[in-house]
Amino acid sequence: MQTAEDIRKIEARKKLEKVFEKRQAVVLADIITSAYTELVKMSDFNELKQIVKELAEAQKRTEIKVAELSDYATKAFLKKAEERGVIVVQSFE
Repeated sequence: MQTAEDIRKIEARKKLEKVFEKRQAVVLADIITSAYTELVKMSDFNELKQIVKELAEAQKRTEIKVAELSDYATKAFLKKAEERGVIVVQSFE
């Protein structure tokens, strides 16, 4: 079964054979197909870099929200403790 790359290579070779000798067309088709394959991989890599950047930004927002939630929970706990007359000793680590 032929892969998409094989099909592209055959099509490129056929077109190149119209203006180059067969040996040259084969080599040129190999080079062009390889370059195209690498180009596709590069675009995939760039897309992945963008996704990682977006994930990093989402992580920062999550960390901020968790810190806010932690502060809120601590304040709520201390308020309830104060209302009940409980002494709370805080440690600063």
